[in-house]
Amino acid sequence: MSQLSIPAHLKDLTPEWLTEALKGGGFIQNASVTSINIKEIGAGTGLMSAIARIRLEYDKLEPNAPLSLIAKVQAEAPENLMVALTFGFYKREVDFFRYAAPISCLRTPLSYYLDIDDSGQNFVMLLEDLGESTVDQVKGAPAEISYRALMELAKFHAQFAPKAQNNEMDWLIDSASDDYVALNSGIYQASLEPALNNFSSHFNPKTRKVAEDLYDKIPPLMQKRSKEGLTLIHGDYRLDNMFMGKLPPRKGFPESGLAVVDWQICCIAECGFDLAYHMCSVDIDTRRKIEEQALKDYHKTLVEKGMEGYSFEYFKEQYRRYILFSLLYAISVSGNLNLANQRGVDLAKTFLDRTLVAIEDNNSGDLMP
Repeated sequence: MSQLSIPAHLKDLTPEWLTEALKGGGFIQNASVTSINIKEIGAGTGLMSAIARIRLEYDKLEPNAPLSLIAKVQAEAPENLMVALTFGFYKREVDFFRYAAPISCLRTPLSYYLDIDDSGQNFVMLLEDLGESTVDQVKGAPAEISYRALMELAKFHAQFAPKAQNNEMDWLIDSASDDYVALNSGIYQASLEPALNNFSSHFNPKTRKVAEDLYDKIPPLMQKRSKEGLTLIHGDYRLDNMFMGKLPPRKGFPESGLAVVDWQICCIAECGFDLAYHMCSVDIDTRRKIEEQALKDYHKTLVEKGMEGYSFEYFKEQYRRYILFSLLYAISVSGNLNLANQRGVDLAKTFLDRTLVAIEDNNSGDLMP
């Protein structure tokens, strides 16, 4: 941990503090930040961190000095902060940017400064500003975007599979650990009744029964897995966390492509989860259009990149199981929602609908433990 204090709020990010942070990261040498403009991003949408875009002015220009950056600190809302601390979101993301991002074949924001205290609550991240997102989960996106995102994901999963399978990432939470499984199971059980009440019209008798039957089945879903499929997963691989198209120039990456943000839920798990979760987050027609081919091409990429011994038959069955498991996320969001937040309501509705239809299309309820 550095000698700089960790700001508890976005308003604590002053020109003086930012000057020292950027000097500490080596992005400025003799320049000083003279003024800043802070604009909060995503206020009121239930984010697990307070996030802002900060535009900076300097007393002199230096080649590596960012003119704009994204800052993240702890959540303002007590209920969001509690969830983040319970699941270790802040430490997970800081550790990802410390240990995985620098070598990742999947583009993530460049980090200018990272710090977190021993409690895991007080943290700060200064990250590359990738611009305005061009994709929206509620509105959906062309099938080509999801297909491309999944092919890039396969390369990333294959890259980190050896490290996960050889226990080389001890900083990372294992999704099958008893404590983590119990937390997820508890969240589902607490969220189920409110979700069914808030969105009763979105369930038919069959899908309502699946949701109810899943009540005590989260542990076996999370713990039935193959070592050959283990890797570092994103955990929230959906359109709202992606930037696609023209990106800021960066050595080693094309200027037009994919970048992925928000790594707070990253963990060790089978790679099929990210794939299934993404398919549940895109619009139904898109999933149906690309699903069969994407599964084949994704698995083919895994094998070509070295993930041998992970048969397509097993992978496809696990994909169907992870479609079922994705209901945990849809129910958790739907059951813990501020109904006054219209964008949040729209997101919850679309995610729930898409997940329930994916479960029916893939007969995933037949794989209930």
